[in-house]
Amino acid sequence: MKILIGQKRANTTREIARRLKVSQRTVLLMIDFMEKSGTSIKYCREARVYSIGSCRNQIA
Repeated sequence: MKILIGQKRANTTREIARRLKVSQRTVLLMIDFMEKSGTSIKYCREARVYSIGSCRNQIA
């Protein structure tokens, strides 16, 4: 999941779930676990995507 988000292959929970063949709820639980483990995952409300680090890179 970290690779999918980091390489901008899948940025929404729906797309991540589809690619990993899991439910969207599982993706949200995985994101929560990653955040608690120290990975900086941000949701950019303007671009409506998840990114690792800052969401400023997502807005074009």
